Amino acid sequence: MKNAIKFFKYDLRKGKMVLVLSIVLCAPFSLVMGQNDENIYSIFAYMSLIAMIAPLSLFSYEQKSGCGFDNMLPAKEIERVSGRFLTGVFYIILEMLIATILSAIMIKTWGKSFPDLGVVIVLSAGVPFIYNSIMNTIMYAMGTSGNPQLKRVVMIFPTMVIWGVLNAFSDVLLQGENIEDIAMFVSKHINLIAAIILIIGIAMYIGGIMLSTYVVKRKDY
Repeated sequence: MKNAIKFFKYDLRKGKMVLVLSIVLCAPFSLVMGQNDENIYSIFAYMSLIAMIAPLSLFSYEQKSGCGFDNMLPAKEIERVSGRFLTGVFYIILEMLIATILSAIMIKTWGKSFPDLGVVIVLSAGVPFIYNSIMNTIMYAMGTSGNPQLKRVVMIFPTMVIWGVLNAFSDVLLQGENIEDIAMFVSKHINLIAAIILIIGIAMYIGGIMLSTYVVKRKDY
């Protein structure tokens, strides 16, 4: 575990520019978009998007920089992989914290409340857990010598799809009972759905560590 934390800290140093941008640029942008939409839920959608993209950017950085030295550091494969997955957890917590603070500012500014805010936080955290567990494993499977353009497509396309789903959920919460069929079902059972997504996300994240470790052991890094 000690080495996993070392790799986590190393990841933060490698991705410090992404970390700075997520705070300095992306946070104000999501606040502006939330104000334009008059919807604090969209803030969580944008920050959740950052929580999905930021950890994956490390794979691109390593391919461009040729960080072969990383794999020469004395550590077990599971420690290296766990460090990367810890980075994902860090970004999820950070972006949800930022989104919550921005939402509190907007609620105070507008002087009105938004229902199901806690549910949105849980949902916005659960989705990145699921996404990162899958994408980290795929990135490890593709290795450091894969086609960089293909990697970008693999990263961007599902990210935008999930971001669209999160926005759709925010619309469901805002419209409440004025929607039909499946949207109404989601609105009525949003608490349960959010809890299930978070539980599945955490379970998949743990499984992703195990599967990614297996992949790394079998590949020539």
